[in-house]
Amino acid sequence: VLPQLIEKWDIQQLCFEYDTEPYGTQRDAEVKKLAAKAGIKVASPVSHTLYDSEWLVHKAGGSPPKTYQSFMKLLEKVGPPPAALEAPSAIPPPHPDAWDRLAGAKGPAVPTLLELGYPEPEHPRHFTGGESSGLAILEKCIAKRDWVAKFEKPLTAPTDFEPSSTTTLSPYLKFGCVSARPFHSKVVE
Repeated sequence: VLPQLIEKWDIQQLCFEYDTEPYGTQRDAEVKKLAAKAGIKVASPVSHTLYDSEWLVHKAGGSPPKTYQSFMKLLEKVGPPPAALEAPSAIPPPHPDAWDRLAGAKGPAVPTLLELGYPEPEHPRHFTGGESSGLAILEKCIAKRDWVAKFEKPLTAPTDFEPSSTTTLSPYLKFGCVSARPFHSKVVE
């Protein structure tokens, strides 16, 4: 699919988050190979973790820490993670015919579950995606200072929804809706 879309949409650069998971590194290597073949620039920054894991392994002498204590010592050695960047004050507008180039859509059309061949869910969703929702959840959690200070993962249940015994921020962090850096700095405050 990518080679056809690259040509159809006249893609000049691909940007995606660096993934440390084995399936992700394999997938990303294939995408980078396709992009190189097509002469496309690729930007793949480390952005969903506080540190670049490969850099940490290098700083640890070439092999990853084997215990939590050795990991914490390594973090002491390398110092605090970089601070979060400020949000951009402006984003350039898309190319005038961007929507026409994106398969003829006249706007950012996201197909419904029904259009994808799935039935509508029987139960209402518990989470709304996106940065705004994720940041609102983060603010709500951080406001409960005593809860944050006493939080212990082993005492939580991922099936608790109303009220939730966890932050429920995992999907927002995993998929880049909320950056690990602002999350970290808010917790440290």
